[in-house]
Amino acid sequence: AGDGSFLMNERELATSVNEHIPVIVVVLDNRMLGMVAQWQRHLYGKRYSSVQLGESPDFVKLAKAYGAEGVRVESYREFRKAFKEALKSEVTTVIDVPVSPEEDVYPINLPRSLQKKAFQPPT
Repeated sequence: AGDGSFLMNERELATSVNEHIPVIVVVLDNRMLGMVAQWQRHLYGKRYSSVQLGESPDFVKLAKAYGAEGVRVESYREFRKAFKEALKSEVTTVIDVPVSPEEDVYPINLPRSLQKKAFQPPT
């Protein structure tokens, strides 16, 4: 999940912890509403509006506050290790992955109003 999406749904950590469901949450942490920023970057000439999240919580501490495990990774090697450990774990784990705000995340979801237009064959 992107960090913006995760912040809208973080309360589900309590459910997974309380119900003993070992969910793995990978947070792509770019401090912005990434999908909307991608639309604005690619479809609207980088005219950004209301996509910066500003200060976000420490996702590792947030996970621990809910009783889950939390880890921040800085490399692919660290991610692989953290993910393998999370697969073996019996508790919910949040893996915080810092991502550059300019990095695109695929697949790019187009706004509904552009989906039909984008996939129509040329005339």
